Amino acid sequence: MKIKARIEVLHIASDASVYTQQECAMPYIIGVAMDRTDGKPDGRHIQTSTLDSKTDDPTVIKTKSGSYYKLGKPRASFVQWCREHNVHIPTEQEPIKWK
Repeated sequence: MKIKARIEVLHIASDASVYTQQECAMPYIIGVAMDRTDGKPDGRHIQTSTLDSKTDDPTVIKTKSGSYYKLGKPRASFVQWCREHNVHIPTEQEPIKWK
C-alpha cells in the first residue's frame, strides 16, 4: 500500500441529497494534502474520491479510485462542528467513523 498523501482534514462530506438514504451516502474527505508522493506541491486543498474501505491502520483510508491517504490532524473548526452536532469527534485512534 503506497500512501498518496497525508490529509489535514477540513471536513467529511458525502454525495447524499435529501432523497438519499443515510446508509447509501458515499463519504469523501476535503482537506489539505501534505507529504505528497505524487510530485504535486504540499499545502493544496484536495477532495478525495468517495471512500472505499478501511485498512488495518485506522488512520489510513482507501478511496474508490484506489488511492490511500493517511489522515492527519482534523481542523479545530471541524472538531467543534462535530461537538455542536453530536456526531463522532475525531480521535487519533478513530479519525473518522463510517461503515
